[in-house]
Amino acid sequence: MLPSSRFASRNAIACGLAACALIAFSEPAQSSVRIYNSSQSGGAPGDIVLYVVAACSPVMVTPGALEGHAALIDASAGTVTLDTLAIEQNVLFDIDTTAVFGPGAFFFATQAQSDRPLGNQTGTGSTAPLSSITWGVLSGWSSTGLSFCMASPAAVCANNGYLHGATVRPIPQSPTYDLGTWSFDEVGDYSATAYVAQTANGGESNVQWVLRGSYAGASVPALPIIGFGALAAGLLVAGTRARLAPREPNADYRDDALRPLDPEN
Repeated sequence: MLPSSRFASRNAIACGLAACALIAFSEPAQSSVRIYNSSQSGGAPGDIVLYVVAACSPVMVTPGALEGHAALIDASAGTVTLDTLAIEQNVLFDIDTTAVFGPGAFFFATQAQSDRPLGNQTGTGSTAPLSSITWGVLSGWSSTGLSFCMASPAAVCANNGYLHGATVRPIPQSPTYDLGTWSFDEVGDYSATAYVAQTANGGESNVQWVLRGSYAGASVPALPIIGFGALAAGLLVAGTRARLAPREPNADYRDDALRPLDPEN
């Protein structure tokens, strides 16, 4: 029978691998990063709807006026993280307002604008097909762009969140900015409930956004960095123990792949 110490190196390797595997693979379930395309080219763009509470019914701007993209991180744990949401607008408003303000009234505005919230905000739900996410209020919105507005009476521009004439000042955003609920269909595309994105005139004049996105694919990160670190550390410790294991002077190591052959044999 071989001495028990001759198995020291093998046991060290086995224990090291077992320990680091436990650490590496007991990490939380891997998150998938899911990408959604809202462009008019191959995606699912959203819509803009204008309405004045007491004066007229909602009027849709050019269909598909909201473009951009979104990246969601879903760990399949009931919480989804909004990694990126970019909303791009290149729109034209040309609305006959004579029914509201009388003969000669008009409203014309055009804008190119980009809006996005801070990342790493969370919603409740799942990105799985036929599931939904409830976002609630998101914070940290930034807006950049250019707009031009002409109207008669001129106050109509201000009532809809514009300055009269050309300006690089971003359109003021609603203080709430509730993204509402995103519902996913059987192929993973989403459509959001309409929400008020811009408001003016004491809440009388409003702009609603209806966001949409076409599922463009997902990626799953590889083994977490801590997993690789644990694996490397385990192998290092195991290797160190193997080198420090005492060598029996008369032992036969020919059947032990981790030991060199005894010169005498």
